[in-house]
Amino acid sequence: MTQNNIDAITQTRFKTFKQMVDTTIYNATKQDAKDTLITIMNDLSTEYSLTVAKEQLLLKQLNYIKHLLTKIE
Repeated sequence: MTQNNIDAITQTRFKTFKQMVDTTIYNATKQDAKDTLITIMNDLSTEYSLTVAKEQLLLKQLNYIKHLLTKIE
């Protein structure tokens, strides 16, 4: 996947996310909007932590495969 593809996917997904959040907040009371934003922020923080852990696992797996390929050669 090229960087242009990654950028396009990221831009599209963020636009959709932003529209969803904006619509939710626009139709909420001030306190509900604040509570919703805090919940979304906490969910994003959790998702980010999981993504970092997954990235670390993938790197370990890639390095192990490279190690095995080196041993075979």
